[in-house]
Amino acid sequence: MNKKIIASIATIPLISLLTVTQLYANEEKPIISAGSWVLMSYETGEVLVEQEGEKQIEPASLAKLMTSYLIAKSTSLDYIKNEDEVIIDKEAWAYANPILNGSPLMFLKADERVDISSLKKGLVIQSANDAAIALAKYMASSQEAFVEQMNKTAKDIGMVNTHFQNVHGLNTDNQYTSALDMARLVRQFIKDSPSDYQLYKESTFSHNGIKQYNRNKLLYQSKLDVDGLMTGTTSYNKYHIVSSAINNGIRYIAVVLDADSSATRFNEADKLLAWGFDNYAVYKPDITNTLPVRIWYGNKSELQVTYPEGTAIDIRTKDIDKIKINPVFNDNYISAPIKKGDVVGYTEFLVGDKQIATRELVATEDIDKGNIFENIWDFILQMIDKVIEDIKAMIKS
Repeated sequence: MNKKIIASIATIPLISLLTVTQLYANEEKPIISAGSWVLMSYETGEVLVEQEGEKQIEPASLAKLMTSYLIAKSTSLDYIKNEDEVIIDKEAWAYANPILNGSPLMFLKADERVDISSLKKGLVIQSANDAAIALAKYMASSQEAFVEQMNKTAKDIGMVNTHFQNVHGLNTDNQYTSALDMARLVRQFIKDSPSDYQLYKESTFSHNGIKQYNRNKLLYQSKLDVDGLMTGTTSYNKYHIVSSAINNGIRYIAVVLDADSSATRFNEADKLLAWGFDNYAVYKPDITNTLPVRIWYGNKSELQVTYPEGTAIDIRTKDIDKIKINPVFNDNYISAPIKKGDVVGYTEFLVGDKQIATRELVATEDIDKGNIFENIWDFILQMIDKVIEDIKAMIKS
C-alpha cells in the first residue's frame, strides 16, 4: 500500500535564507552566454538551472579535475602520502615530450625529486600538465592505467556523458564530458577530499624559482566567496570554467562550457553563482523535531519519525511564503517490527498543488512485536477503525 496520511501541514521555517547581490533576485532564469552551463546545489545535488547540461563537449584542461580527484582520494585513503617523493621521468619533462610544449607547466626537470604535495599544488594551482603525468605514473605506473581508473571512477559517480583519453586533456579524439558531469565530479570531490579541495583557492605557487598564479580569476575578481576550481581552453578556441562559491555554509557549483572568450567564461560563471544565491534558499530540517506515528502490533503504540541526517531542500526565495509540507506514510496501518532507520514514508514539499521535492521519513527507534494480548487488542481496535472509515466513506458517497 502507498496511501497518503496527511499528519500535518506547516509552513517551512527556513534556517538559511541567502541573498548576496540582489542583482538577479526573482529573475526566472539567468541569461548565460555559453554553449552549455549548469548550476548545481552542493547540499542536495539537484540542478537548479541549466542549458544543454548533458551535451558532450571536449573537456580540455578540465580532464585534470578527475586526475586531481583520484590523487586526492588516494592521499586521503593513505594509498599515497603527501611526503612521498616522485622521480620525474622524461614523459613529464617538456623538453622530451612535445605534447607538453606551450601548455601550462610546473617546469619539472627529468630525474628531479618532487614530493606529492608540491605536484598536487602544481596540478591544481598552475593546471600543470607535467604534474598530471608525473602523478598519474607514480600512482598507476602508466598514463594508460591511470586513464582506466579515471573512466571507471567517472562511471561510478554517474558521469554518463564523459570519457577520458589522457590525464591532462590536451587535444585528442574521443575525449568528452558535459557540464552536468563536471558538476557531479566537483560535488564528489568536495565530499570525499575537503582538505585537498582547499588547494583550489590558493592564488600562487612556486617551483624551481618560477612563481605562477592561479588561472581562475574569479578568486580575485568576484564579490562572492569563490574557492575553486579550474579553467580550460578547447582545441576549437572555446573557453570553460568549473567554479564553486560558498556563503553562510551554503555552496553552489557553476559550470560554464564553450564560452566565446576567457573574460566571458568568468563573467558568466560569476553571474550564474550570484543568481543562485539571490534566487534560492536552503531548508535544513531540524531532525531532533519528530512526528509521532501510530504503530500496530508492537510493544509500543507510538513511533517517532524524522528526516535522515543531512536532509536539505532547495527552495526558490519567491516561493518561501507558499511552501507547505505533507507527511505521507507507506501504509495506513504501520506494523511492528520496526528498526531504527527504516523508511516509513516521505514528506512532500508543495508550492500550491505542485510538488517541488520529496524527502524520506525514517524511524528514530526500534519497536519489537507486541505480546499476544497487545496484538489481540490492536486487532480489535484496527477492525473498529476500519468500520468507522467505511461508514465515513459511505456517508461521503
